[in-house]
Amino acid sequence: MTALNVAQFTVLVTCVIPGVVYQAVRARLAGEAPQNRDTTNKVLRALAASVVLASIYLIVFGRTIVTALGGDAAQTRRWVSQHARLTGALALLLLFAVPALAAILAARRWQIGARVSAYRYRGPLDPDRRLGRALAGRAVNRLLTWVEARSETRSGLQYDPTPTAWDWAVDHGASSEGYVRVLGKDGQWKGGAFGRNSYFTTYPELPAIYVEQAWQLDDDGRLRSVQDASRGAWIPCAEALTVEFIAGNDPSRDDQPGIMG
Repeated sequence: MTALNVAQFTVLVTCVIPGVVYQAVRARLAGEAPQNRDTTNKVLRALAASVVLASIYLIVFGRTIVTALGGDAAQTRRWVSQHARLTGALALLLLFAVPALAAILAARRWQIGARVSAYRYRGPLDPDRRLGRALAGRAVNRLLTWVEARSETRSGLQYDPTPTAWDWAVDHGASSEGYVRVLGKDGQWKGGAFGRNSYFTTYPELPAIYVEQAWQLDDDGRLRSVQDASRGAWIPCAEALTVEFIAGNDPSRDDQPGIMG
């Protein structure tokens, strides 16, 4: 590996991976923020997070990083071979563990603040105790009061990791085997039975359903009978007027209201 390749690899590692890990963990915990739907904005935010983390790493581990990467390619390989365990530990810590921890703190800061602020006027900070009466204790209690007020107004602020209402509907309406009927923009009903062998496309693909058993529906959307020799059907839902998920064991029975009717 040439010195140029070492530099390129270092830039890739320090300016991309930490930010990507940070954003992935934060989105997993708090949901994807709307501004991150734009690819350019998402990349810039990841780079910004990586730069901030890399700056902190240089402050804390500056001597070690400069020693490891400051020379030519041969010197870098020699240092890595002599400190293989340290290199692996630092890579795991700096590229994955620290960004993930930072993301957890960022995503859960209001919940953490609510828990921490619960200790105001308690224990050593009790006004009847020496620390609670002291200037430092009173200052800490005022700070925790401010944190509690902020946590109460912001603790519920998060973006749901389910990106669209369609994904939510599929996750809940199709959580167990049943039936589905789709009203297309042409006014025609389509549907059938879904189960283990059915499939629902979700974000970012256009909504669509593959039902493992197609049914015949009348003009009112009632499921009448199984299509002859049905081996399933694909139903596009991107322009559907409505999609309904129906529970029931046998929609051809008369005791299934709203299905046979």
